[in-house]
Amino acid sequence: MARIGKDGRIIPNKLEEEQLFADCNGLCPICGKSLIYYKNGKYGRGYQAAHIYPHSPTAEQKIALQDVPKPAEIEGLDNIILLCERSHNIQDFYTTKQDYLKLYDIKQRQRQQRQAKESMAEIAIEPEIEQILGKLQFLTQDELIEL
Repeated sequence: MARIGKDGRIIPNKLEEEQLFADCNGLCPICGKSLIYYKNGKYGRGYQAAHIYPHSPTAEQKIALQDVPKPAEIEGLDNIILLCERSHNIQDFYTTKQDYLKLYDIKQRQRQQRQAKESMAEIAIEPEIEQILGKLQFLTQDELIEL
């Protein structure tokens, strides 16, 4: 289970961090950059755990985010997403309502995709159908409506 650091921020444990990484498919959900890097013959961690709703919102952020859905727990895993360092810095200091809603929607989609994968793992289905369902889970709401 995640713990809270001295600064009051959540610190995901290794398994939770792996789940957050899997939810992002190894890519920054904002810019698409790989969340791992390779340098000097070694792989490294190229991501940071970021709050979707700010941990310590500025006065401007509080005003901008006053009418958005807030997480049940600011320090809960439902309010954490992995971002590359650059995207995290932008998100931390320049969060707008539009930015927040985008990340909120991404997190909701990630949760739905994880639940779909977990449900599919429990059901014995033909490989061809599983392949189709796997592709459907990555469609946007607009693309699903078109179907």
